[in-house]
Amino acid sequence: MTLPEAVEGDWEDIPKAGRSGTFGIADKPEEKRKVLSAYYAAVSYMDAQVGKVLAALEASGMAGRAIVVFTSDHGYHLGEHDFWQKMSLHEESARVPLIMAGPGIKAGSCAGLVEAVDLYPTLAELAGLAVPGHCAGVSLAAQLEDPGKAVREDAYCLRSDSHLLRTPRWAYMRYKDGSEELYDMEKDPRQFVSLAEKEVEVVEEQRERLAKRLAGMKRAGE
Repeated sequence: MTLPEAVEGDWEDIPKAGRSGTFGIADKPEEKRKVLSAYYAAVSYMDAQVGKVLAALEASGMAGRAIVVFTSDHGYHLGEHDFWQKMSLHEESARVPLIMAGPGIKAGSCAGLVEAVDLYPTLAELAGLAVPGHCAGVSLAAQLEDPGKAVREDAYCLRSDSHLLRTPRWAYMRYKDGSEELYDMEKDPRQFVSLAEKEVEVVEEQRERLAKRLAGMKRAGE
């Protein structure tokens, strides 16, 4: 089991409110490897169960009419930044797998941002059903038809009164105590160097963008 890259001073630009748990294994590399081994074993087991479900779908004769979605409710830290499990706004925790297959869905990979709330309107449109007006998400059908198309300019994530706003280039985090992080996802995709104190104009732009998203969600909930 190979542990993720460790960067000296990695926590220096991560606010206290943004630090996830080490669960008592920060200085125990062998324990970390055991966690990795258990995690990969669980993933292999899950893969096998997915195979059984798909095989049963094929055997039923319904595969050609079914829309299959593979996703998760959160990501998982496996030692990146010495974080473990979830409960972080960093990429490894906030990002989830999303694979969709079915009639009219072309094989391909899409870099466009999405949110979990987009699944309902997407499945409704693909199934020919009406989407209720109160739905917060947007349909990804156009993105499934053309993988080069993006239906969202940003994606939002909430964790205990702390916020993440992710754009194609930037990952902006604001915690409940007012502290912030900012990462250039083009140059620093593993989020080792926060630019919150250097890219002042970008931070201000992301603050305004986040404020608009939060205001929009508040109006929708009224």
